[in-house]
Amino acid sequence: MGIPGLLAGCVTFGVLSVGYQVIATERDRRRFPPPGELVDIDGRRLHLWRAGRGAPAVVVVTALGAAALEWAGVQRELARDTTVCLYDRPGLGWSPARTRPETVAGMADDLDRLLIAGHVSPPYLLVGHSLGGMVARIYAANHPDRMLGLVLVDTPHDRQFERAGQFLDARVRARRLAARLFAGARQVAPRGLVRLGADIGIARKTRAEARQRFHGSPVELGLALQLRNRHRCSLLGEVHALLTAGPYLRNHAPTLGDLPLTVITRAASRPGPAGSGRTAAGTMAALTLWADLQSELAQLSTRGTLVVAEHAGHHIHREEPDVICRAVREIIADAQPCPLRRT
Repeated sequence: MGIPGLLAGCVTFGVLSVGYQVIATERDRRRFPPPGELVDIDGRRLHLWRAGRGAPAVVVVTALGAAALEWAGVQRELARDTTVCLYDRPGLGWSPARTRPETVAGMADDLDRLLIAGHVSPPYLLVGHSLGGMVARIYAANHPDRMLGLVLVDTPHDRQFERAGQFLDARVRARRLAARLFAGARQVAPRGLVRLGADIGIARKTRAEARQRFHGSPVELGLALQLRNRHRCSLLGEVHALLTAGPYLRNHAPTLGDLPLTVITRAASRPGPAGSGRTAAGTMAALTLWADLQSELAQLSTRGTLVVAEHAGHHIHREEPDVICRAVREIIADAQPCPLRRT
């Protein structure tokens, strides 16, 4: 087969992939309506999903590219005690996408508008995971009068990247940059045939990832959320937010005063999140750095504490959710005059 035949094959592959993606997306829209409500904020809509009753409102801010559904198990558990709100940022879960680059400041503003438009009354106890912890930290600094407490779950420090860089030589940095560019190219490529393979049972790894990420939900729903074009394109925008978050946090959220704060981190022996600086040459140093930086995060508040999830990696909400639920309940129980309300 010559070059013309190869080009024709690539075009055919692309057309088939795009075609099936369109068909599957429309089918999924009908099969899986949002579990919550689409709230209008300034002409845009964000998906807000609440459960439980009472005060305070526990609001979960998910990690980079993570749909609210990933936290459904934690929501079910804590909703026995109080109101628990999950939401999807633009392009994730059931929220429509937008085209402008994301920033952590913009994400915090979106959260503020959503809580107001969705009539979620303060005080709030924010639970932020990874990138979501950075967003929650900004929100807490901007609106201290609305906050009951803050739980940061394996959240990067604002100096994470620059301090991790000391363990990376030029060749390692170049390889990591190339890997990120390749990953970005994969994200914007049509994935219809990947979805077809998952639907007919060939792409077992893709199905396994959906089953793990959305534990307790139908695997078809997980596939629908993680393989949508808007989800994958929004993920790239959130990477931009993560990489540019550090200076903004240092300038606008340098301290949290006396806000009740619990920092939950993975065990030092478990694999770290993307961007943690872990390399083959500097594994131990990078692990030590991560632990040190988590300790520094706990010092953002005079009422900060550090908790280690001994049996979890980065995804503590899946691997040790009880640690998160316990931290939330302890902050609520210590708060006055907001007693824990059981329903």
